[in-house]
Amino acid sequence: MKYIMKKYLFFSPAHSPGTMPFKGFCLITSATCSSLNEVLKRFIPGRGRKSLLLMQLAFLVSCTGLMAQTLRTSVSSGSWSASGTWSPAGVPGASDQVVISAGHTVTYSTAANFTTSGAMTVSGTLAITQATARTFSVGGLSGSGNIVTSGGAHTFRTGSNNLNTTFSGVISGSTTRFEKMGTGTITLNGVHTFGGSLTINGGSVILSGVGSLGNGSYVGNIVNNGGILNIASTTNQTLSGSISGSGSVVKESTGTLTLSHSTNTYTGSTTISGGELRLNPVANATVASQMILNGGTLSTTGITASRTITSSSTLRLTATSTLALGASAHTLSFANSSAQSWTPSTLLTVNGWTGTAGLPGTAGRVFFGNTVGGLTAIQLGQMTLSGYSWDPVLRTDGELVAGNSPNTYTWNATTGS
Repeated sequence: MKYIMKKYLFFSPAHSPGTMPFKGFCLITSATCSSLNEVLKRFIPGRGRKSLLLMQLAFLVSCTGLMAQTLRTSVSSGSWSASGTWSPAGVPGASDQVVISAGHTVTYSTAANFTTSGAMTVSGTLAITQATARTFSVGGLSGSGNIVTSGGAHTFRTGSNNLNTTFSGVISGSTTRFEKMGTGTITLNGVHTFGGSLTINGGSVILSGVGSLGNGSYVGNIVNNGGILNIASTTNQTLSGSISGSGSVVKESTGTLTLSHSTNTYTGSTTISGGELRLNPVANATVASQMILNGGTLSTTGITASRTITSSSTLRLTATSTLALGASAHTLSFANSSAQSWTPSTLLTVNGWTGTAGLPGTAGRVFFGNTVGGLTAIQLGQMTLSGYSWDPVLRTDGELVAGNSPNTYTWNATTGS
């Protein structure tokens, strides 16, 4: 590995000490680190002893870090703990970078956890087979290979180096848990089948391309501690486990994301920018997340009759979007949203509402708070109920229904609303 120090010329034996100015590059390898003093003496002619010592110290720190981190690349299938599996020979250590080459299966069966601050690229297969649950931690994860676990309920942890990475392979194992650390983003493009929990302790986890969890039907719980779960895949995805924590959920791309758990307690926002986010709980549900409609569809398509979904948070409109109600009788309730800023000139179309203008709906019913003031007149003017001529109105109990006459608005030139 080469370490490039700016502002210095590469030293050539053809130049004697004291004759070469520092204006180019110096290429330092782990080999040249061992002769650090000689390099510095040749490169720093005429400098004082104090300056020389300071620069020696700076170079020494850099070289120490350089020599402590080794790139270990598999040269064959074999045991993780076998020195001959790797080039250079030796078992990966706590700061090493690791590459599992295509066509190789490296088996980790060590009776201990493994942690490296270095990144790991999996182009072949990493098989974690310890009978007792282990935690396998890497600084970052990339590649297009497979991570296969068996035996104990293992945890695979990545992201501590805070870098953005893409992993196009597959993580499998019926009890495997996946944890995202650090501030970076990991993009998952593969069809993952691990069945344990997903924990996001920072940064973002993006499902992209055809990527999915649980082969499209993920039963594990998701703990989102301040991060972002972004479903940007074209594949339809169902999350039937609970989602908790302070983090946020984002829905992008063309696929449908179905949330079927009855108690999703996460308090970060839910932003729907593309495709469809479908609320279809297995029981009457409570929701704590603010719904932000940013160009996609929020729906209750296929919901069971008599089901209720009650949100303790509000609805916000930031781009023209759709609210699609299922055909069966059910209730979707938001908190009073009149204080929310809705982007001007955007429109929310409500599909599937049925009933008589001015009267309660006969199938899907939508509430904003429990009074007539749950939405402002301006917000109501940004909504339309498909098949009805007039702007919708709120009844005294906060239910959104079709209007039976044109609404009248007063323009405020000061506020522009």
